[in-house]
Amino acid sequence: MWQFEFRDKPNGLPIRAAALDPRGFVDASEPDIAKTLVWHGNRQTPAGELWSIKRTVTPKDSPELRLLGDWSSVDEIGKDLGGGTIVVEGNAGLHLGEGMTDGFILVDGDADDFAGRDMAGGRIHVKGNAGRFVGSATIGAKLGMTGGAILVEGSVGDEVGKKMRRGLIAVSGSCGEFAGASMIAGTILVFGKPGRRPGSGMKRGTIAHLGSEARSLEVLPTFLDDGRFEPLFLNLFLRQLRQWGFPINPDYAGRPLRRWRGDLLELGKGEILATTAG
Repeated sequence: MWQFEFRDKPNGLPIRAAALDPRGFVDASEPDIAKTLVWHGNRQTPAGELWSIKRTVTPKDSPELRLLGDWSSVDEIGKDLGGGTIVVEGNAGLHLGEGMTDGFILVDGDADDFAGRDMAGGRIHVKGNAGRFVGSATIGAKLGMTGGAILVEGSVGDEVGKKMRRGLIAVSGSCGEFAGASMIAGTILVFGKPGRRPGSGMKRGTIAHLGSEARSLEVLPTFLDDGRFEPLFLNLFLRQLRQWGFPINPDYAGRPLRRWRGDLLELGKGEILATTAG
């Protein structure tokens, strides 16, 4: 396992660190890793100029990077990650885990916008809050997240899961507007306060608002009330979330939910579930 820590306090210039790939550092030496180029502002800079780098376990251990301190000015952590583990012991910047296909990213703090954008596999676990466009699509792309799981223990911003095709997004806190907008398939679970206009333009998929705050949900008029529903498949998701150490809101006790079908302006095969009374 390799450990990175800032030599000096970040000066505000954005850093793009997609080149920090744990798999590529398994057999590398410290001088080799220090030569790895990352973008610092508008120029490429050797990693050793920005961070002190230290091996903390033997090379035979699984590929892992541990990033110490506040990395909120560092974008593209774990971008296109295809395996291994990245642990951020603080906040992370934009585009966390964008396009990743495998591996695990843990952030012991907050993540900025676009976490898990275009994600195809692997798992991202954010202990704090995440910004807008979690698990969404690149501007102009037909598909967003196509696989994997994104877990956020805090709240998320607008347009989580936009154009989502497959995978799971779980949010313990509140959710911004337009969750699951233009969603094609997949599952979004929200255990806190729902945002406005969820599922706008969705074709298929499930958006489930679980817990007492789901009573504030306002469903768009293009969704049809389908009455009570007991989704057994949710128990499988909840069991997996517990195995991953994700906190499940105790307000949700597996009771029947209300179901709406839509968006009827599209295919109308999506569903919004909520623990709303009545």
